[in-house]
Amino acid sequence: MTNKRKSIIILSVFIILDIILGGVYWFELEVVESKTAEAFQAETSADNYSNKEGGIAVLQKKVKETSDLRAAFNAHFITTDDRVAFIEKVESLGAIASTSVKITDIRDVPDEYCLELDLTSVGSFGENMKLISLLENLPYRVVIEKVFFRQTGGGQDVDAQPQWEARFSLAIIGYLGS
Repeated sequence: MTNKRKSIIILSVFIILDIILGGVYWFELEVVESKTAEAFQAETSADNYSNKEGGIAVLQKKVKETSDLRAAFNAHFITTDDRVAFIEKVESLGAIASTSVKITDIRDVPDEYCLELDLTSVGSFGENMKLISLLENLPYRVVIEKVFFRQTGGGQDVDAQPQWEARFSLAIIGYLGS
């Protein structure tokens, strides 16, 4: 019986050792699994942060690269802040065409993104035609809606150029007013 008893004790010890080793193995497996999950979460978080930072860097680079293009594009629109400068520019075209230009009316048409101007110029017929050409060549979409010419003087002197008064109605498309 001693052999049987030794066998039972040895078997019991092996079963107890097996249970203990199984518990240790299970505990280590749980620890490794939780650490793996934490590492995966940290890696995902780092990737998301890196992608976000990378995306922002790409956007910032594109904003810098396209600043000249955006400025050129925006030059074709008039904002409320640019309105006075635009009117001064139109009036300065009179000096270039050697006519006197006076803006008589300004109207906003916000639904159509349009700024309408009525203006009067006085000069020779050719100078008024040059003014029309300069107005058409502004860096905006200019629609000359009405033109009215009237001879005002200069007919008495043979050498004098006849004076003409021209009245224009313009529509500037691309007005981004309020």
